[in-house]
Amino acid sequence: MQKGNLFSEVVHGAEEYVELLKSGQVRIERIVSHGHVSPPGFWYDQDEWEYVAVLQGSAQLATESEHITMNAGDWVLIPAHERHRVTYTSTEPPCYARSIRIGWRAWSDGGGIKEFARQTESISSRK
Repeated sequence: MQKGNLFSEVVHGAEEYVELLKSGQVRIERIVSHGHVSPPGFWYDQDEWEYVAVLQGSAQLATESEHITMNAGDWVLIPAHERHRVTYTSTEPPCYARSIRIGWRAWSDGGGIKEFARQTESISSRK
């Protein structure tokens, strides 16, 4: 058994990506940002689907078609190859987020991704 605290051991001011778990086509990361944004002109274009949940603070993401504001408790499921960028992260408090990346081969028909999103929405709506 391993344990830890998602809010511990953060260097103030530094952006941090920590891989918490990697197994097959699934990777879970802790992201901590203190006002960090994507560099000008840079777009993420990933092979995996990415579920991002903000745990503390706030963030703003942009895709080629929309702008998304996320506060603590909000989440987004970004399809593979959906170009996106980070346009804002809070500094006080810092933005803590959880990223779950799911390789396309994990659910090659997309059904697993859709079920994951459906269950996540169901859990979120209970609050």
